Amino acid sequence: MGLAVRVNRCTAPHIPLPAYDDLSAFKLYLLDAGLLRRLAGLAPLAFMEGVRLFVEFKGALTENYILQSLLSQFETPPLLDL
Repeated sequence: MGLAVRVNRCTAPHIPLPAYDDLSAFKLYLLDAGLLRRLAGLAPLAFMEGVRLFVEFKGALTENYILQSLLSQFETPPLLDL
């Protein structure tokens, strides 16, 4: 696995799931939430101080962290349901 994970959108919850992948819609996640924080230029103290940038960016960091947890439990990345 590389430094980023591409999660495709699933257009319908039917089996087999890969047959319903929408390859034109996806999200890209970094393999490490700390790396994402660093690339975003967010200081480590922003978490404790409640900096405005962290308030706007915390959803992306949270999604990235959750994906890291799921990848360690399952063999394939999850699909998006948009």
